Amino acid sequence: MRTSFDTKGSTTPRPAATVLVVDDDNAFRALVCEVLEARGYRVLAAQNALEAHQISRNFTGRIDLVVVDMRMPLMGGLALAEQLRKKRPLRFLFMSGHAAVTGVGIPWPPGQAAFILKPFTGEQLLGKVQEVLGA
Repeated sequence: MRTSFDTKGSTTPRPAATVLVVDDDNAFRALVCEVLEARGYRVLAAQNALEAHQISRNFTGRIDLVVVDMRMPLMGGLALAEQLRKKRPLRFLFMSGHAAVTGVGIPWPPGQAAFILKPFTGEQLLGKVQEVLGA
């Protein structure tokens, strides 16, 4: 899978928001983090559900958004989201590289969760992040 992240466009800094990125693909996770950090987001990264739980438990600040892959070993994105939401209020951006997986059936009200299909551009990612954060 080849993903192009184009971060051209507005260079206006966004309000500081903290985003937890959870994806088992190291290279893809690094690209997502790079795009978000380039736009001024504070980024926390986890390779799997276990790391995401540890970060959520140990990070004392506010986590504004969780960008999470729908299909990962150990625990998928929806199950992880359900567990994380029990401990703190969170918004989610679910992503998947599988065309059969869509945002249909995400059990959250509009504005609290969205879905993006991989591969996507940096601008598409930033647009979805802003959509969920209400920016």
